[in-house]
Amino acid sequence: MTPLKILIAAATFWVAFFVTPAQAQLMCFESDSLPEFMTNYGEQLVAKGTLGQDGDRVLFLANQKTGTWTVVVDKADKGMFCPFVSGKNFHVLQPGKNKGQDIRWNQKL
Repeated sequence: MTPLKILIAAATFWVAFFVTPAQAQLMCFESDSLPEFMTNYGEQLVAKGTLGQDGDRVLFLANQKTGTWTVVVDKADKGMFCPFVSGKNFHVLQPGKNKGQDIRWNQKL
């Protein structure tokens, strides 16, 4: 299981069991404003994936200087994106060298 899939699974578990229904509602924005959203937080795209067979894109954004990060569900077919979960203390544990490289967890952790 890739780190992004593990992160998404953990976030889904957390939302499903620890967030009240009122808090669990996603706030979505027009897709055109995604670059502005990223600029406001100084975050850049560090990883991406697709949910399901031809599903929505999941974007992992991070600011390596401040340590903030955001997971965004990009619903491009509907013209919107939804920040799903965010946090701080972002660190790259094993940076990839090539685009599309399979990054595996450091087994020494």
